[in-house]
Amino acid sequence: MKALLPPRSTPTRDAALERLAAREWDLLVIGGGITGVAVARDAALRGLQVALIEQGDFAFGTSSRSSRLIHGGLRYLAGFDFGLVREGLVERRRLLETAPGLVRPVRFLYPVYRGDPDSLWKVNLGVLLYETLAFGYGLGGRRWLGRRGLTQSVPGLRRDNLRGGVSYFDAATHDTRLTLAVAASAEHAGALLVSRCRAERLVESDGQITGAESTDLLGRRTLQVRARSTVLCCGPWQTLYPAASVSMRTARGSHISLPSRRVPLDCFITLRSPRDGRLAFAMPVGEHVVLGTTDEDDAVAPAEVRPTPADTDYLLELANHAFPSADVGRADVSGAWAGLRPLLADGSHLDADDISRRHRIISGPPGLWILAGGKLTTHRRMAEDLVDTIAPHLADAGVAIGPCLTKTKKLLPGSVVLGRKRLNEKEVATATVDGLAALYGGRLEVLATRLSNASGEVDSESLLRAQVELAIDDEWTLSLDDLLLRRIGPGALDLKSCIAQAEPAARLMAARLGWSKEDTRREIDEFHAGARRDLAAAGIDPSATTQRVGS
Repeated sequence: MKALLPPRSTPTRDAALERLAAREWDLLVIGGGITGVAVARDAALRGLQVALIEQGDFAFGTSSRSSRLIHGGLRYLAGFDFGLVREGLVERRRLLETAPGLVRPVRFLYPVYRGDPDSLWKVNLGVLLYETLAFGYGLGGRRWLGRRGLTQSVPGLRRDNLRGGVSYFDAATHDTRLTLAVAASAEHAGALLVSRCRAERLVESDGQITGAESTDLLGRRTLQVRARSTVLCCGPWQTLYPAASVSMRTARGSHISLPSRRVPLDCFITLRSPRDGRLAFAMPVGEHVVLGTTDEDDAVAPAEVRPTPADTDYLLELANHAFPSADVGRADVSGAWAGLRPLLADGSHLDADDISRRHRIISGPPGLWILAGGKLTTHRRMAEDLVDTIAPHLADAGVAIGPCLTKTKKLLPGSVVLGRKRLNEKEVATATVDGLAALYGGRLEVLATRLSNASGEVDSESLLRAQVELAIDDEWTLSLDDLLLRRIGPGALDLKSCIAQAEPAARLMAARLGWSKEDTRREIDEFHAGARRDLAAAGIDPSATTQRVGS
């Protein structure tokens, strides 16, 4: 969905803008996706004075449109990229320990059929190698399953020519909430983060990059942000890259979601497309099952990327092939989204699937670095490598810099266990508590405290109010788009529910942010129009969606 400009700034944000322009920073980070906020956190924890600016909302781009997996990448073993797999598995364990609840172990099943390019023994051997590469950081739990055991675990799975499968454990998260948690941790460590502030051009003095000229997109004023070092963490947004510095190849990864009642699952399933043999996943997330991802070259502007009708049909074909009794079609799709993966082009003619997800640090003119490539799982390691790279430059400028602390330091204080306990005391339904725990991780305690302090029972209205207040007060939320798509559930998994939720959510936001009736109506209308555009772009009939939401 297109970024919607919120009606106005806030006093807190205005104060942040004043601070942004008032001093010279040790490090200016441009880009508020998972990579940018991770760099800001790492650097701030080392004692640097850090500022980060983002032209839209935090995690607006690729960081909110992923498969939400935290993994080493089992399929990368086929390319013998053992170093990348090991790196991902080590980071998986670190995230499970530093973001408890928000990053969680999940069980995968990998079914194998007669005629598949990888035989059952080969898949079993691959998973064994995967676990071996995780030595010291593994999750264990690998099991070989025969045909009967597999169909008992997944009753709706296609049985024709099924040979058996392998069960193992990996991890998953809520990608946007993870990005927000890292951002909040960066702010807690002293970094200044400002959204809706676009870097227009890099500023150069005596052959060195000394910051950026930026525009406050709400107040429409120009700001000079001065910094001893500047890092571009822009993902597929490449307008600031110096000429010929990075050769980028963007690939569209599309997902759709279905109500879980249509494809009941209690574990993640690896699927193989009947059309081209590509691997994808069916992933249960709350009341939905997510299918994805595609991997198609796409040079569209990053803010305009959406699933195509062909993507939707491809994923539906995958679902119906794997689960014949599901019989799902476009009318069953509740949500659809796509992101652009910023892959590092290597001049080869490989499919986008086969390009390495390794990251690269590129030095531009003195004072400028670009962090490119990588993936969600390895964001912490990418940030560590980047700050290590710029440390000598800062030391030459007389800036003291400490060691990396992010390997073991938890993202934020807070307890999932205490949050659950407080919500249980308020007699919140178990399914609701489970969903909130997966969404908030340790921040569940903060949300639960707000609800515990409220009088009366916790109903849907009081829960929404607490979520809105937390999102506005602590999570940089400025628009209905920010709230419904990137802060609270179900988000893009169920655009139909989001459309229905827009009016009550907008009223609560208006009370908190001081919107006029006209502001509020515009937010609702623009959100409705954007959600329907997204569904229509994916081949989903918006008029049918509207009828079903009201039913």
